[in-house]
Amino acid sequence: MTSDFNKATVRTLQVLSAVVARPGSHGVSELAAELDMTKTMVHRALATLETEAFIVRDASGSRYQLGHGVLELAPAEAGTASLVDLAQPFLHNLRELTGETITLSVRQDDSVVYTASLQGRGSVSERASVGRVVPIYGTIGGLAILAFLPKAEREDVFTAELVPVSLDTTTDPDALRDRLDEIRTSGVAVAWARGDDLAGFSCPVFDRGDGPIASVTVSGPAERFADDRIKDLIEPVRDIVNELDRKTRLLPRRAPLT
Repeated sequence: MTSDFNKATVRTLQVLSAVVARPGSHGVSELAAELDMTKTMVHRALATLETEAFIVRDASGSRYQLGHGVLELAPAEAGTASLVDLAQPFLHNLRELTGETITLSVRQDDSVVYTASLQGRGSVSERASVGRVVPIYGTIGGLAILAFLPKAEREDVFTAELVPVSLDTTTDPDALRDRLDEIRTSGVAVAWARGDDLAGFSCPVFDRGDGPIASVTVSGPAERFADDRIKDLIEPVRDIVNELDRKTRLLPRRAPLT
C-alpha cells in the first residue's frame, strides 16, 4: 500500500509539473498522452491538486490550469517578479495591437515603479525607464491605481504638496479628486493629446482582493494619439488587460513594494 501511495504521489507531482511547464489550459487526454498515463490516473491526480487549488478548471469546466495555490508557494519578495512574468505576453500583445509603447507600473506605497516597458514601433517612440519611481499622482499609470484605492489611502496623497511630474500632472487637489472620480467611472486614466507632449491611457490591474496593484499604459507621441484614436483603442486594449487581470487575481495579496 505504501508503494502504491508513493506512486500516486509521484504521478500527482508529474501532472502538476506538466501544467506548470506549459502555460494555458490542459485536457485530461492531452496530459495522459504527454505523461504516458491512463486518463484515470491523470483525472485522480487533477482531483487531488484541485482540492488545494493548485489546479483549477477553466471557464469551459472541462480543462485545467494553474490555480492560486501554486502562486501562494512563492515567497512574498517574489511578488513583483511573478507579476512581471505574468504580464509579459499581454504586454507584447498590446504592442502588436497598438504599435505604441507599453508600460507596466507597480504600486510602491505612494509611488509607482516602472517594472517593464516595451518600446513602440514608431521612430520617435520612447521606452519608459524601467526602475524609475514617480509619485502615484504624477502619471496616468499611477492615477489608474490611485483612483481605485480606498478613500483613506487616496486622501493620504493630499497630505503633501503635489508637484508636477509631467505636463499632464494635476497639482490642484480639487481638480485631482475630480479626475480620480472620472477614472473610477470610466475605468481608464487618459492623457489626451495636447501640444507636443506624450499622450495615452492606462488601465488598472487588480489582485484577488480587488486591490489595484499595477497598471498597464499605452503611450506615444501626441501626434499619433488624436482623441478619436484613443477612444477607438480603449476597448480592445481593456479586453487584453482584463485577461491579464484574471491572472493577477490568482496572485496572493501582498503588501505594497518597499
